[in-house]
Amino acid sequence: MENQQTATTNKNNLVQICKIQNDKKLIEAMDCLNIEKVLLRGLDYTNRDKKAIFAQNYISTTKLIRIANRILTGRFEGTAKPDGSIILFSENKINGKYVDENGLSPTSRFAIYRNGPNMSQRYKVYFDNGVAKAAKKPNGATFIAKGTYKSTSSVTVFISEDDMEEFLIDILRTIRRHDIKAKEFNLNP
Repeated sequence: MENQQTATTNKNNLVQICKIQNDKKLIEAMDCLNIEKVLLRGLDYTNRDKKAIFAQNYISTTKLIRIANRILTGRFEGTAKPDGSIILFSENKINGKYVDENGLSPTSRFAIYRNGPNMSQRYKVYFDNGVAKAAKKPNGATFIAKGTYKSTSSVTVFISEDDMEEFLIDILRTIRRHDIKAKEFNLNP
């Protein structure tokens, strides 16, 4: 896969930090122009006769730093799977503030796996966007009600060790730049 760092901006004021792309799939990190989150997107254009499949997930910079630290230092802690892979990070989110006419809210599922030793592409990044009914815990937290999730788009991207490391380093550099700017302008308490 080709790893590129570009400075493209789209209509939502997102700036591309970096991307990894081959002839079938793409994963990109988009800077949300703040120090709180990064948008990760997966795009699958394998079937050229149909529209490309696209899924995304917003992730906090704190979580991204933790993930990068684990991967870049070789601390592959996580849940082991029978195929030898390890779930390094997994997150399910629902936006209960937005509810459609069927009572469903937008959701995202996101995971990073370290593949077993027999895989040449050592990492798998999984994106899944969909809808579900939101439920509330006693403490007020919102979660996906059991049995209500319906996937609308799903993308899995396999990434080599070197490409993953370069991708994460590019993201960390951007986070660091925001942190320095925030300190210069006294934006962090």
